[in-house]
Amino acid sequence: ILLIPFIYIFDKIFRGGKFISLTMKFMSKLVVWGTFSIVEVVGKSEFPHSSGNIVFVVNHQSYFDIPLILGWVDSRTRFVARENLFSVPILGIWMKMMRCIPISRKASREELRRFDNISKILIDGAIITVFPEGTRSIDGSFGKIHTSAFRPARIAKSVIVPVFLWGSHKILPRGKKTIRPTKVKIVIGEPIEFEEYSSSAPKEFAEQILARFNEMKSNNILT
Repeated sequence: ILLIPFIYIFDKIFRGGKFISLTMKFMSKLVVWGTFSIVEVVGKSEFPHSSGNIVFVVNHQSYFDIPLILGWVDSRTRFVARENLFSVPILGIWMKMMRCIPISRKASREELRRFDNISKILIDGAIITVFPEGTRSIDGSFGKIHTSAFRPARIAKSVIVPVFLWGSHKILPRGKKTIRPTKVKIVIGEPIEFEEYSSSAPKEFAEQILARFNEMKSNNILT
């Protein structure tokens, strides 16, 4: 964590964000490996070939979900996160370095404008990760999918890639303080092109994403 300011300075010198991307990939893996957990990735071949305008839609299980995505899925991604996290010492610096996008949980016109700005970032070629449940699961079960999470992708006509995480909720269970080694599985689903969801109503598409998560879970998790 203490190295973050120095990483920020080096990235400013070399520019382009590649230094931060590679460094964060390495650091994220160290964070997970530091729990003595094992990570298995399934479906890497499904990864879209396009370089940008991609939205990873991920189920939310743990604080370790972010390093898992950075370390094993794509270290170039930016995260949509609650704005109050940006004021946390060190973490706030890290989030600014990763160009994370602040949002509020309050429904307002200002919030809609923020989501519209995310769509502009996607159109410019960004890769963004969203957790549409909005909060971490206690036992790994799926929560309510918020339709607003897909608004930027619809406007930007993005490729949506469902990513299913399993096991990260066991590393540090919600409400607990003890880290436990476990096996984590990351399942990268088949990309969903804009044409495949453009005609779906927001609620209908949210149900489709939840169905995808359930399918990915049943096909890959035995226990």
